[in-house]
Amino acid sequence: EPKLAFTMAALRRMTVPQLRKLINKEAGVFFEKEVTKKEDMIKVFINSGRVRILPPGSPSTSITLHSSESSSELNAKEAAEKKRDASIKIRSSQRLRTKIRRLFGPRSGTTASASD
Repeated sequence: EPKLAFTMAALRRMTVPQLRKLINKEAGVFFEKEVTKKEDMIKVFINSGRVRILPPGSPSTSITLHSSESSSELNAKEAAEKKRDASIKIRSSQRLRTKIRRLFGPRSGTTASASD
């Protein structure tokens, strides 16, 4: 018995990153990186047998049978992950600039700006 159940409409409404995350992390289905089209991803997911497709017009458009997380909670987690990733990129960039300055000194012909 599949642990996940969705209508086709619910799967099609998801963005490619959301769908990839659902298929990889929630269902444990992995496919080649070349599979980038949403319809192809959905076909692979359905053929894996790890999802049950609900009939159109089901009272709930998507059901995760093994998880109590709602889609809004998942969206909030995704937003938090994106914010964290952006913060990591900024800090990494700042550390790199600092290392470059230590190695090569300040930029020649310019004065230090407040943004540095």
